[in-house]
Amino acid sequence: FTHNAPKNVDYLLLEGTSLGRGSKAFKTEWEIENDLTKMFRIKDKSNIVYTSGQNIDRIVSIFRACIRTGKVLVVDVYVATILKELSPFAKIPYPSKTFKNVKVLYPYYSARRLKNQGDEKVLYRFKNYKITKDEISNQPHDYVLLVRPSMQKDLERISGIDGGNLIYSMWSGYKSKPGTKKFFEYFNSRGFTLHEIHTSGHADITTLKKMIEAVQPKSII
Repeated sequence: FTHNAPKNVDYLLLEGTSLGRGSKAFKTEWEIENDLTKMFRIKDKSNIVYTSGQNIDRIVSIFRACIRTGKVLVVDVYVATILKELSPFAKIPYPSKTFKNVKVLYPYYSARRLKNQGDEKVLYRFKNYKITKDEISNQPHDYVLLVRPSMQKDLERISGIDGGNLIYSMWSGYKSKPGTKKFFEYFNSRGFTLHEIHTSGHADITTLKKMIEAVQPKSII
């Protein structure tokens, strides 16, 4: 892009999310993948990742770390749907014959809501890739689970994961929210160790400067 930037630009609308964070460069997704790989290689530890189901870059990094460590990635039906819908546009992992180590968990609340809405077809869509709580309980160290607070009731029915790694991969500001605090307290009660492995999805200041230098707009908003 910087070698083929548009010319004669009057206004450049530039995001400012990272402007107050200093000039330090953010970690790359490659570095995140390496950090996750080290975590997943810890012997006899279950691994649960609390991240956004819409952070596709992060999910790909988690998937690649699973490949490198022989783990199976477990996503819920919501994340599975997002990945499937985006799959025609990019080579990203989604529950399918192509990506055999991606399995789908059906959380109680999500499945009930879809059924009540008459959207059973969404549930049946991934039936060939379904994994049960009992299957995870039988070999808990073989799986990496993507979770969020609404799945706590489901986690209570999975045994053998106690004392594992809880990997928080979101903006640190969310940790102060009551729901997140309560979720952390639950994992603490099961002996989990909290690890933060995250990088911003926003451009750092160095990258923003490169954009401005390439475009050379008359005005910046």
